[in-house]
Amino acid sequence: MPTAEIKSRVFAKSFRECSAFLFGAWEKATGMNGVKRLLTVKDVALMLSAKESTVYQWAELGQIPCIKLNGSLRFDIDDISVWIESCKKQVTSAYNPLLRLEARKGGEN
Repeated sequence: MPTAEIKSRVFAKSFRECSAFLFGAWEKATGMNGVKRLLTVKDVALMLSAKESTVYQWAELGQIPCIKLNGSLRFDIDDISVWIESCKKQVTSAYNPLLRLEARKGGEN
């Protein structure tokens, strides 16, 4: 089997897994009867488009909220959502590239 075909199959599989997770994350996290279920490292890695080893490293360094149960890492989806929001950077510049584009086209300065 050519390597390009193998790569496309791997990408298609990971894309299917990721989109299935994104569309079903809330159902999986709440489970039956509204009881919260915890996410695994694999789930969080797919959600964040990161490697599982990176998620383990973040957890070890205390950079991502996690729960350790009998040696296994688990994540509360609400904590992860809050963590993602806290990682966002605020816009600090008033620079607008569209204004410069209009100046090039002969608009007023």
